[in-house]
Order: sequence, then structure tokens, then C-alpha cells
Amino acid sequence: MNRQQLKKLADLTIALENVDEGVVKYVSEKLSRSDLKEYLLLLKKLVNNNTVYVKTDIDISRDVKKTISEMFPGKKMVFEKDTFSGGGVSIKTGDNIFNLSVKNYINQTVETLKEQL
Repeated sequence: MNRQQLKKLADLTIALENVDEGVVKYVSEKLSRSDLKEYLLLLKKLVNNNTVYVKTDIDISRDVKKTISEMFPGKKMVFEKDTFSGGGVSIKTGDNIFNLSVKNYINQTVETLKEQL
């Protein structure tokens, strides 16, 4: 299969939102090892681009989750409790990370002070 066909297969897999037995059987029987690697890389990229990960060290209320979800329409939302986030919230979407934590603010302030001294 060429890259365009593999991308189309990955797009269809994401559209199904669930990898069923038929897809697994087709992929395992029809794709060569190199095609399988390419397919999995494309699939991982699509999942990464279609998912927003929200981490915070406190439980988030339903209203806050709804507000955050509305900021990223059409994306799958994953809310995680992370005791190492250092207060605040960290949002990852695709290659972008928005770190709005106290820990990050302190680290940035310290680095700024080091640069200015």
C-alpha cells in the first residue's frame, strides 16, 4: 500500500472510534511489516491530534470540564488527576502544551531571574 492508502485506512479507523476484530484481521493479513509501522505511526498521529489531555491535581467539576471541552470542539477529551502537576492545570493538544500550573510559573520566574542577573 502507498502512504495515501495507509492514511485513508488510518482515517477510517479513527472514524470508527473503535478498532474491531475485522480491522485488526485485515491490517495484520494485508499489510507488510513496513506498511504496518507506517499505519501505526499515522494512527498515533491522528489520535494525538484529535485528543486533548487535561491534567490537574484536583478533581474538576462537571461545569469546568464542559467549559474546557467547548474550547476544543470535535476533540476527544481526557481528564486526568495528576498529583505532580504542581497546582493549576496542564492542557496538551497535538504538539501544543499549555502549562498553567503554579509549579511552571515558579520555574519560569526563577529562569527569568537567572537570565536577568
